[in-house]
Amino acid sequence: MSSSTVNGVQVLKLGRKGTELPIIDGLGTARAVIWPGMGATERCINYVELESGSSTVWLEHATEAVYYVMSGTGTVHGDDAPDEWPLLEGSIVHIGDGSRYRFQAQEGGLTFFGGPCPTDPAMFEHLAN
Repeated sequence: MSSSTVNGVQVLKLGRKGTELPIIDGLGTARAVIWPGMGATERCINYVELESGSSTVWLEHATEAVYYVMSGTGTVHGDDAPDEWPLLEGSIVHIGDGSRYRFQAQEGGLTFFGGPCPTDPAMFEHLAN
């Protein structure tokens, strides 16, 4: 994993390209689009597609995270009440520092993007091996 800083402007396509993240429980894909390995130092953007009934694993970061739902429906679960929040296209999810959470897709799947800020190095530990 490279940690070099990139100067200037980069335009990246949000989609299925990027570094795979092992955060899916079931069927789907998760990819880091903006992350330290491509030069980002303060922000990461992950693109996640969950198929019906699939979810992310439980996630937790020392810092906050924000996600935007592009399409589909689902829920986000957290340790705090209420335990489950409904999601639909256009929803924005804010996760507070140190909160555990996971996304669950409903019928038709769920596609969203976002991530912790600043970036969480633990999300990329699998690349060191």
